[in-house]
Amino acid sequence: MGGKSPHRVAWSAVAVIAAGAGLYLWCLWVFATVGRATPGPWDAPRRVVAVGPYRWVRNPINIAPLLIVIAGPGCFLSPPLLVWTRGRLRSPSACS
Repeated sequence: MGGKSPHRVAWSAVAVIAAGAGLYLWCLWVFATVGRATPGPWDAPRRVVAVGPYRWVRNPINIAPLLIVIAGPGCFLSPPLLVWTRGRLRSPSACS
């Protein structure tokens, strides 16, 4: 191996995945502290959450996993995985 990684990785994609994970955790934190609830519909926020990432985007908690899913194929430099991901994001059944 010679001290080199056995797998090629696109580090910019890893950064996007980390940003998506960080955004998701930030959204959870804001929901718990400001809204006094969880993102689940069974425990809706008791107060309107309009701080943190919710100040700029209506549903940042939906953008976070999207960043992770889109960056996944780039992380492994896999064109077939990119084609599969694009097909899943475009299909109507992916939204249900």
